[in-house]
Parts: sequence; structure tokens; C-alpha cells
Amino acid sequence: MDRGHLVRRAVHLTAPLFLVYYFIPDEVLGLNKAIWLFILAGIFFAIEAWRLARRVPLIGMRDYESGRMSAAGWFVLAGLVSLPFFPLGYTLPVFLGMGLVDPLIGELRMRSSRLNPALPLVVYFTLALGSMSYVYGMETHVIVAAAVATVLAIWVEGFKTEKIDDDFTMIVVPLLGIAAVFSLLA
Repeated sequence: MDRGHLVRRAVHLTAPLFLVYYFIPDEVLGLNKAIWLFILAGIFFAIEAWRLARRVPLIGMRDYESGRMSAAGWFVLAGLVSLPFFPLGYTLPVFLGMGLVDPLIGELRMRSSRLNPALPLVVYFTLALGSMSYVYGMETHVIVAAAVATVLAIWVEGFKTEKIDDDFTMIVVPLLGIAAVFSLLA
């Protein structure tokens, strides 16, 4: 297994650590934590723009990312549209799912495993149901939201496009599905 592959998997596994956002005080050094999130993202995107302009390859990046926003960039963008605007109970399952299930799907796909997509569906649903039940309790709308998020996440992971990376869609699409279910049923 090459070093870049291991770096990509390790980066995915750190995705749930971004949920620390919810445990940071609302104000840090006189600024709202959401403002800090946007400042840090701005710094990241400035570096990303430099990388793109210079065509600088970074370890773990795929070849096709040399001329477009990186998967990490798409993940940061997903964090910007999710963390400040949605509660932990909605984001917890999608960050766990993207961080753990996306690499699982990649490994199964690499090996042409018959366990794909059944195992990722079971794992994602278990993570979604378990995390949302922990926050909201075992309610009907929680079970429905976990099922909807699972189907959406696994579907968008398999939907490949040159325009948007699945590190964005695996967070935003199931997150919107959870929000819709909670809005309709809770």
C-alpha cells in the first residue's frame, strides 16, 4: 500500500475530530467561533489557491486533484456549510459516516468485495442511528433520519463527478436529508 493511500485514509479518519467545534466556547479572543471557523477556512483556501496556481502536489492527493480543488478543500467547504448552521445531533452522524464509511467503501471497492455496498450501508446506519439516538433518544424520526441519511450518503459516494468531491456531498447531502426528516416528523 503506498504512502499516499495511507495518508488519505488517515485524513478521513480524523474528520470526526472537527466536531470539537461544538465544544469550543461561543466566543474566543473576542470573536464568535463561527467567525474563527471562516478565518481558518480562508487561510486554508488561500493556501489551496496557491497550491492550484503552482500545481504543487501534496502527499496523499490524487493526480486529478492537481488541477482542481482538493478533497480536503471540499471537506473544509462542507464544514463551513454545516458546523455553524446545524446542531451536533445532525452533523455527528454525517462526519462519522464520511470519516469512517467513505474509506471503508474505498477499501472494499479496491478489493472488488462482494460486501460492497451491504457492509457500508449497515455500518453507516449503525453509526447514524447510534449517534442520533445518543443525542435525541430512540424516536421514530431518528430511525427514519438515520435510514434516509444512510441511503443518501452511500448513493452520493458512488456518484462520481469532476465538479464536486464526495468529501463534500457525503456530508452535505445526508445532512440535508436529516434536517428534512426532523423538520417533517419531529
